Amino acid sequence: MWESESESVGGGRDYGNGDFSLSKQSVKNDGFELKGNSWYVATDIPSDLLVKVGEVNFHLHKYPLLSRSGKMNRILYELRDPDLSKMVLDDLPGGPEAFELAAKFCYGISVDLTAANISGLRCAAEFLEMTEDLEEGNLIFKTEAFLSYVVLSSWRDSIVVLKSCEKLSPWAENLQIVRRCSESIAWKACANPKGIRWPYTGSKVATKVSSPNWSDMKDSSPSRNQLQVPPDWWFEDASILRIDHYVRVITAIKVKGMRFELIGAAIMHYASKWLPNIISDHGSGLTPDEGSNSSNSSGSSWKGGLHLIVAGTKDNESSIVQAKDQRMIIESLISIIPPQRDSVSCSFLLRLLRMANMLKVAPALVTELEKRVGMQFEQATLADLLIPSYNKSETMYDVDLVQSLLEHFLVQEQTEMSSPSHQSFIEKHYERGTGPNAKMRVAKLVDSYLTEVSRDRSLSLTKFQVLAEALPESARTCDDGLYRAIDSYLKAHPTLSEHERKRLCRVMDCQKLSIDACMHAAQNERLPLRVVVHILFSEQVKISNALANSALNEAGRDSNYQPMVPNRKTLLEGTPQSFQEGWAAAKKDINTVKFELESVKAKYLDLQNSMENLQRQFDKMTSKQKHTSAWSSGWKKLGKLTKTTMVENQNVGPDHPTDGGAEQTKKIPRRWRNSISHSFSPKRKFLCHMMQYCAHLKLRALMGSSCKNVSSRPAVVNIGALFTMDSTIGKVAKIAIEEAVKDVNSNFSILHGTKLVVKMQNTNCSGFLGMVEALQFMETDIVAIIGPQSSVVAHIVSHVANELQVPLLSFAATDPTLSSLQFPYFIRTTQSDLYQMTAVAQIVDHYGWRDVIAIFVDDDYGRNGISALDDKLAERRCKISYKLAIPPGPAANRSDIMDLLIKVALLESRVIVLHVNADSGFMVLAVAQYLKMTGDGFVWIATDWLSSVLDSAFPLPSEIMDTLQGVLVLRLHTPDSDRKRAFFSKWNKITGGSLGLHTYGLHAYDSVWLVAHAIDAFFNQGGVISFSNDSRIEAVEQGPIKFDSERALALPAYDIINVVGTGFRRIGYWSNYSGLSTVPPETLYSKPANRSSANQQLYSVVWPGETLTKPRGWVFPNDGKLLRIGVPIRVSYREFVMPVQGTDTFKGFCIDVFNAAVNLLPYAVPCKFIPFGDGLKNPSYTELVISITTGVFDAAIGDIAIVTNRTKIVDFTQPYAASGLVVVAPFKKMNSGAWAFLRPFTAHMWIVTAASFLVIGIVVWILEHRMNDEFRGPPKKQLITILWFSLSTLFFAHRENTVSTLGRVVLLIWLFVVLIINSSYTASLTSILTVQQLSSPIKGIESLKNSGEPIGYQVGSFAEHYLSEELGISKSRLIALGSPLAYSEALQLGPKKGGVAAVVDERPYVELFLSTQCKFRVVGQEFTKSGWGFAFPRDSPLAVDISTAILQLSENGDLQRIHDKWLMQSSCSFESTEIESDQLQLRSFWGLFLICGIACFIALLVYFLQIMNKLRHADPPQSVLTSPGVSQSGRLRRFLSIIDKKADRSNSGSKKRKVIRSLSDNDKDGKLGWTPKKKQAEMTDMGEGDIKSSS
Repeated sequence: MWESESESVGGGRDYGNGDFSLSKQSVKNDGFELKGNSWYVATDIPSDLLVKVGEVNFHLHKYPLLSRSGKMNRILYELRDPDLSKMVLDDLPGGPEAFELAAKFCYGISVDLTAANISGLRCAAEFLEMTEDLEEGNLIFKTEAFLSYVVLSSWRDSIVVLKSCEKLSPWAENLQIVRRCSESIAWKACANPKGIRWPYTGSKVATKVSSPNWSDMKDSSPSRNQLQVPPDWWFEDASILRIDHYVRVITAIKVKGMRFELIGAAIMHYASKWLPNIISDHGSGLTPDEGSNSSNSSGSSWKGGLHLIVAGTKDNESSIVQAKDQRMIIESLISIIPPQRDSVSCSFLLRLLRMANMLKVAPALVTELEKRVGMQFEQATLADLLIPSYNKSETMYDVDLVQSLLEHFLVQEQTEMSSPSHQSFIEKHYERGTGPNAKMRVAKLVDSYLTEVSRDRSLSLTKFQVLAEALPESARTCDDGLYRAIDSYLKAHPTLSEHERKRLCRVMDCQKLSIDACMHAAQNERLPLRVVVHILFSEQVKISNALANSALNEAGRDSNYQPMVPNRKTLLEGTPQSFQEGWAAAKKDINTVKFELESVKAKYLDLQNSMENLQRQFDKMTSKQKHTSAWSSGWKKLGKLTKTTMVENQNVGPDHPTDGGAEQTKKIPRRWRNSISHSFSPKRKFLCHMMQYCAHLKLRALMGSSCKNVSSRPAVVNIGALFTMDSTIGKVAKIAIEEAVKDVNSNFSILHGTKLVVKMQNTNCSGFLGMVEALQFMETDIVAIIGPQSSVVAHIVSHVANELQVPLLSFAATDPTLSSLQFPYFIRTTQSDLYQMTAVAQIVDHYGWRDVIAIFVDDDYGRNGISALDDKLAERRCKISYKLAIPPGPAANRSDIMDLLIKVALLESRVIVLHVNADSGFMVLAVAQYLKMTGDGFVWIATDWLSSVLDSAFPLPSEIMDTLQGVLVLRLHTPDSDRKRAFFSKWNKITGGSLGLHTYGLHAYDSVWLVAHAIDAFFNQGGVISFSNDSRIEAVEQGPIKFDSERALALPAYDIINVVGTGFRRIGYWSNYSGLSTVPPETLYSKPANRSSANQQLYSVVWPGETLTKPRGWVFPNDGKLLRIGVPIRVSYREFVMPVQGTDTFKGFCIDVFNAAVNLLPYAVPCKFIPFGDGLKNPSYTELVISITTGVFDAAIGDIAIVTNRTKIVDFTQPYAASGLVVVAPFKKMNSGAWAFLRPFTAHMWIVTAASFLVIGIVVWILEHRMNDEFRGPPKKQLITILWFSLSTLFFAHRENTVSTLGRVVLLIWLFVVLIINSSYTASLTSILTVQQLSSPIKGIESLKNSGEPIGYQVGSFAEHYLSEELGISKSRLIALGSPLAYSEALQLGPKKGGVAAVVDERPYVELFLSTQCKFRVVGQEFTKSGWGFAFPRDSPLAVDISTAILQLSENGDLQRIHDKWLMQSSCSFESTEIESDQLQLRSFWGLFLICGIACFIALLVYFLQIMNKLRHADPPQSVLTSPGVSQSGRLRRFLSIIDKKADRSNSGSKKRKVIRSLSDNDKDGKLGWTPKKKQAEMTDMGEGDIKSSS
């Protein structure tokens, strides 16, 4: 019995815990009775099967179950155990209740189907396989019918069934119960309220999250209740659903077009029921601990409220589960909120955001929610903004969250300002009550928020300043609120320094303060003195201007009046006494600073005078020498430089303030000015003195003695070392160089007793200091210099080394522009950054990224390295989209870097290459972490500066390691060896593990050994300096060292490491020989180089955000700009693309495909459609594509054909529609006539067939003439015989018999050919006479091209270019047609009446055209193959993702459904069969003719060979022998006579056989009418001939 009773009272039982209790011990119910926890069948037949479902036992019988349940039948009999008496069905959907009903059905007991039990019973029936195969009308059929015809037609039953499906997953989902119920609810919710005739609960706030009380339902039927049904009548009923089912219902409602504000109201109602705290007033923002004491929600099944779930201590496990459920609800609600503005209130969004942060909802959804709040930020209130910080940060309130909301608001405002029409922008803003007032309201809100949060002592100055300065200056007309916030912050932070106070007050505009605020500020002792002065001065100026303007108005015509500007005395008189005392103290400090500055200038002039005296002495000494050297020329250059600098500095003195001096002052480096007192210390004066008197002579003596006496080695050889000793590289290099010197001196196989001594100088990364210290080395007996470390210093010192010819061996200067061609005395003992940037470029290309952002230090090291990276990326079709330079040294501060990184965060690329120094690098990463730029989606690639720190200073502090998570780092590769391991062990003993050894330390160690070997080779070669090929140079710590022709280390290689957790791991290698690999490069050098992409491998990477999924590498820029997509405005075939009237949107087949593909992307695509074309004719699609390259559009969608000339300038997606050019032409019907029998063959076919008959007749006559009497006789008779025989073969009625074997073979083959021709002719003629024939004068593109008649094409199509340029058709023949109607008219008129012979267009257009035009057909084949795609700029990553989405649409069938929606064809649509000629062509039979011809040729050849053989053996007549002149004619006559002569078919045999043959011949002759005399004469002739031949 089918009853739709949702209440189902009295029938429900609770088996949830296995405890079943009723008022009676035994209850009988329809033949079933319950005893305890067991059901029994009320029958005398004992039970033979026990079925256990959960904790309930069912004592049943096998036969009723086997007859209707396929599953139980299979279980019982497939186990092959006939005695099986127990079965456990714990996984039965619906539990014991559903099985009880199913068992009753099997026993034939009446079952009441209700909305409460139907879903469980339907799932149980499917589980038990109760199908129609076992019995007609089985349980699946019954339940399915009840669902379809009863439940889905009822509002309340659909709700109850969907609610009951919560415990039936995944069965209910797989059986489509959830989907069908959701669709039913959606249809009824979207119904017109005036037509509602079913009961509903109404908008009353429910007290329990459970099934609705249907007995309390309102009856809103108009016939019984005249009250109007409200639009939100369905909110309460739908809100009882579980969140996943509720999402399905809302999604279905969205599809059916319900108003977005109504959907938003429904979501808010659902949230208020399941998240009670979201509607409570949080006041000034409770902390989590305070919130835990809040009152519980009224009736929510999740007791304790949201705050109690997070912070409560009771029943912690249950709280965690409940928090997880609420997190899922919040995430689902965020995902279904309509995207339109004001669909939900800003207060609701903020409170939802509060709960999302507290429950740690997915970051992507939180970001989406923040963007939604930003759209309505001006509607927020202070109470909603006071969101506690739940992430255990140092502040009480989440200031970063408010900062993010403010940024989203500003981005939204900027996006709306960039709309196509500024007037529409203003109208739109004033419609919603925003516009310029929105920013003002937000400014007041932010000021109030700052005042509230400034009391937090943990709030940093930077956060306060960033939030205060986030709004533009135009947003605030008065800064009183900002002043109150600043004053509150100063009051809560009394320990701020003077500098920090000034920095804080800098965010305020003193000119925007009111008079009350100015009076308060004048007496505020917390403000810096300078700020007070500025405020008072600004106020005084405003007062003076006001007075002046008033006086000007009174004076009227007095135009010479000038506003009065108060002097200092006037201002001081109007200020308090405390201010005057502070001003006096400040004035005293200023005077003191001026006095110190004058003293410094005086000392500076003294130093300049001393330097000038030294220069004159040096010039006198060098002028006395006859021959100058490189040293003297170098010092002259240095003297000129020093003298010029001195003159410039003298012109800058206090008494010479000239303009020229000002210009020259700009040329002086800042570092020179900052270190002037240090540079010209007494030590430097001594240096200059030693250079003047000793340097040149000492080196000459040293070099001269070395050259004269090779065998006498000096006792000591001095080398220098230039590097920054307190740097990451310098600390390790210092120890490595010292140890290398010790090892060299302890090794007697080198230098042979000469001691190597190293002298070190600290350059402090200063080019000036490096140059002076290098000169200091060169004025002594230093023969070579190890260093410099810095690329900047190396550039400067290398110029000096070139002049003075002193070799430099740099172990750390990696600038790729330090070339041996420019600096021949510069040797790099490490790898150039050119190779490191090659490795970076290959990593970027390996992971498929195309754009990177480069952050580099703004010096030679950084600029030249990034320039090399740019070149290497360009080789792989990648690029640097943005370059960010950081000032070197201490000039870079955190605030500047933050400003720069904020710009980076707004860009598209998420792949960042960091090529800086260690100090600035860690600062960049720390700021990036603060800005959340080290999380999911970002890629950070650091050069070897980071690996040097990791190797030398590991382990780093945890706060630094947190900023490095997921970073890819490059490290110079050094092959593993025993000596390397031994040196590492030795290093650990030396340093005690406090300082690690990095690769630059190894290179510094090797550099010392390289110098030692070079010096040893220098002594061994008689003092001639040259580059040595000594094999002992390879005996260094990291392995063999080899230099290439450019004096660079050969075989460059790098380790690629990934920072993970508290350490790092190597994920692979890069080498210039084999590219990326997971095996050490040295193992590949012995193999052929393999740089194929398949061979480039790396291990898996843990990316930022602790994910193994490769980041996409780009996002849409967060700069508020939308993707500009060009869409053509079509005039014809608007089914593909058409604008929606009154809006800026489009619709059509192409638009639906694009939107469906975008919806499949894992990210949002903010875009706007921009129309292209004038709307009067179809636009040029080539111009549309070109607009992408010129930057007018960011992409183009529509029916854009993918052709060659377009693919050269843009990238297309995967084709979403097949296309190609076809020919459309009119046709006419052909009727059969009197000469229809000639139509099956063409004229050519008829001629060849007739000729074939004649040839076959001649061939058979030749083969049969000599031996077959039927082919002999007078010539006329033989000609008739030939014709008759050959033609009669067509009907198989020839009377002549063939005798020769060759003739029979030819005839057999010819008869087969005739059979095929006859059958084909019959079939074709039958078709012509019986089937309706269609004819068109155009057979295809070739016939159309050769016809010379006009051809139509669609306006804007590429068909014009193809026909004229590719096929060479004259443009005068091409006629542009703009619509399907123009197609039809032109084709009907034809070329003789001003129309066209045919139309050439793309297949989709033609299919649509022919679906309504049945008078035309496609003729010929499709002569081009192409498709339609969406166009994007070259190397656009979005093109790849859209292509993947299009493939998904094609695979899941959505693409076909969209096609059917817009382009459904009618009965006379495009047919696949093209009209061609019905006649049979020769090409269909040439094979048969060829076989027959070959047979004829072979038979004739054999026949003539036989004749020639007979002619050769026959005796010539006597007359021929005696008459040589006539021998040739005689032979020809004999040849012809042999051919004509009848052959004797038997040359040997008995006389009897001859007589029998003769008699048979006589009989035949008699029948044929031959006379005996004639036959006798022939026999006589034959007898004579035989006698002659025998003789």
